[in-house]
Amino acid sequence: MSLSPAAQRTIQITVLVIVIAAAMLAALRLHARHEASAAPVPADRPVALPPPGQPRPETAPLVPDPSEALAFATLADSEIDQLPERITFGKWVGERGQNEGWERSKDDLFNVCRSYVKTVALASGRRTTVTASFYPPEPPTPAVFPTLTGQELIDSGCFLANSRIETRAVSEADGGAFARTLQQHFASRYGASMGLKGTGYFGSAYWLEAGRWKSESEVVTAFDPKETDHAGQSPDAGAVFALASLHLGCGSDRDLNCEFKTYRYRPTEEEQFKQAMAMSGANAELSGQVTILFNKLFQGTSESEQAQQLAKSNWQPLLVPALRDWLTAIKPLPPPQRAAGLYVADRLLAIACEADPNLAGGGRAVGRRPELEKLGATFDFDELGDSYVYSSNWMKQARELDPESKVGQMATLIWLVHGGLGFVATQHDFFRKVIADGEWLLTQNLDAPTAAQVHFIVGDAYSDIVTLAGGGEPLYGEPATYQAEAGSARVKALEHYRAGLAVDGTSQTAKDAWLQAWKISAGMLPDTRFVYLYD
Repeated sequence: MSLSPAAQRTIQITVLVIVIAAAMLAALRLHARHEASAAPVPADRPVALPPPGQPRPETAPLVPDPSEALAFATLADSEIDQLPERITFGKWVGERGQNEGWERSKDDLFNVCRSYVKTVALASGRRTTVTASFYPPEPPTPAVFPTLTGQELIDSGCFLANSRIETRAVSEADGGAFARTLQQHFASRYGASMGLKGTGYFGSAYWLEAGRWKSESEVVTAFDPKETDHAGQSPDAGAVFALASLHLGCGSDRDLNCEFKTYRYRPTEEEQFKQAMAMSGANAELSGQVTILFNKLFQGTSESEQAQQLAKSNWQPLLVPALRDWLTAIKPLPPPQRAAGLYVADRLLAIACEADPNLAGGGRAVGRRPELEKLGATFDFDELGDSYVYSSNWMKQARELDPESKVGQMATLIWLVHGGLGFVATQHDFFRKVIADGEWLLTQNLDAPTAAQVHFIVGDAYSDIVTLAGGGEPLYGEPATYQAEAGSARVKALEHYRAGLAVDGTSQTAKDAWLQAWKISAGMLPDTRFVYLYD
């Protein structure tokens, strides 16, 4: 059906009117939107923050609400206040873990028994994450071999020792404001902040508005603008956190001043030096001079106060003449006495290198290495430290001269204590060499206290296999390589720890062994000691 010309004109006019009206309406809406976006937002108006990972609004300033920052600080305070109770894991699960929304964390640390996490929403909806971590117990005195196993040990022994309360920041202003409120809050409780200098907290060089206090626990607060989320992404401007830890003993990754295990054997080293000196039968006057120098260096590397005095003294020029005279004096002696003399020379040079790490030179510095090499000492270059290190070849010569003698036993023990001294760099699975030498040493009619120390060392070597099989050192090798022997290694480690603790339950080495045995018995991975990683 065709339309008349008049009808066609009517339709055309109607369509034109509709188009014009639509254009006018669109123009009015655009003008209104422009005026709204140009309108100022009050600077003191708090803005509710989006959930982590979601884009934040670009048109409004991210100004934190002071009451929210205070609520975050109060929440952190309440969590931290629970640490001194040292509540056990079993009790905590019954009282809090089952009814407060806690979930098992997927990011358990190596030395942690259990770690739980929950999310708390502040009044604005801002999310705060709370993490509670439980650590193994501190060794008792005396350190009696643990009798419980598995979950019973975890429930009764592990205790709440670490809390972290964190909220994601969405701008530097937001993060800084929250961190300042945290610092002010804890300063009102504990006094002025101690600062972070010298503590070695990982990543602390980037932290802003940081504070640190020590009371019944150690508390650290800061804004970390570089912290990323668990996926390695950084969807926002970092995080504000409060972290608190109880002062744990050595063996926990929370003890920033934890000594190397070699220092546990200082009394043994000192006693064996005296024995080797007596067995050498060298000239009394020369023996006295060497002993005085050794004692000075030994004390200076063992005690902080003595270290300051040692650093100020001019002992380095005395070393080479003392070693030259000593090596000349022992050269004509029979093998047993010469072996004792080489043991003495080795320990004197080793402790001197410890007292002055630059003694043998490094980088462009030559140090006293040429003079020492003329005496027969050999050195290896440590690329990581850009320096030369004494290879302990005199100790090796002492062992080879008289391996079945008392000196041979002492040399083997010191070799074990120091993880092979200078001979580990080219040997993979070095713990196997420790096991072989340690178990041989235990057949040599050692006195009971010395045998206990060897049991602890060999137990640590077997523990390395347990941890490697469990994936505790992923950069070292495939866990499957060690899993076939993990069961027998676990049994052997516990046998050696049990034998050592039956004799010695009070020394620091005994307490280290007790903690290793406790972890294995509880089904955790023990610390590694003779696993060496090289780039």
